[in-house]
Amino acid sequence: MSCAIIYSPHYFKDLRKAFRWYEKEQKGLGQRFMNRVDEAIDAIGSSAESCAKVDDRTRVFILKPFAYGIYFETEGNNVRILSVIHLHRKPGLWRRRRKR
Repeated sequence: MSCAIIYSPHYFKDLRKAFRWYEKEQKGLGQRFMNRVDEAIDAIGSSAESCAKVDDRTRVFILKPFAYGIYFETEGNNVRILSVIHLHRKPGLWRRRRKR
């Protein structure tokens, strides 16, 4: 089943920051990261329930080989992308990005 994807404003900020960091590390690596994110969003949209549960409302898609996770929530046929966060920094940041 395909879902409608809704993006939090944090998602775009997180994505730009990660892209710049990877691109600074190695030319073209930022684009590889972005390609992997696009693949992940497609996978989430088609099979969100297959991703690991973080808590009762939130799931995460791990962006291998990058050390990032895409945190999201599902609601009916909608997927709300909360953030793209480095897995070893600021654990729990995604919790502050939920709708209240």
